[in-house]
Amino acid sequence: MKNVSGKAIVAALTALLLAMAGCAKPPVIERFPVQLEPAATVLTALLPGTLGVRDGYLAVNNDIILWPYGFTLDTSGKVPRVLDGNGNEAARYGEKIVLGGGSIAASWAEEKVGMDLPDGAYWLTGNVVPREEWPGWFK
Repeated sequence: MKNVSGKAIVAALTALLLAMAGCAKPPVIERFPVQLEPAATVLTALLPGTLGVRDGYLAVNNDIILWPYGFTLDTSGKVPRVLDGNGNEAARYGEKIVLGGGSIAASWAEEKVGMDLPDGAYWLTGNVVPREEWPGWFK
């Protein structure tokens, strides 16, 4: 039996983990609620966090995100991206984000996006705050 060094074992395990990470499946995003019309007024609170998934919806800090009118979801790449009304990347799954807007009740959320939503918290997004405008404590 051949004697294998600790360094060789660590190198092999590292290579295996990196290979497995590259094969990770993107999250399943079943629905992408977008506001039915441009906002007449915008809520001004901030929601900082990491863009994740809850119950098949994109979420930040467990709040399901209701995206502004004209936004779309792009799942053609390895990582799902949110595109603004001009087709520019506004957000990317798994990355930090700051959203302008505010928390709203479920009944109002469903009215704003025209679809049934699961129970929980909702964030009515007015805008995705550009990284250079993030609060200093969040950068």
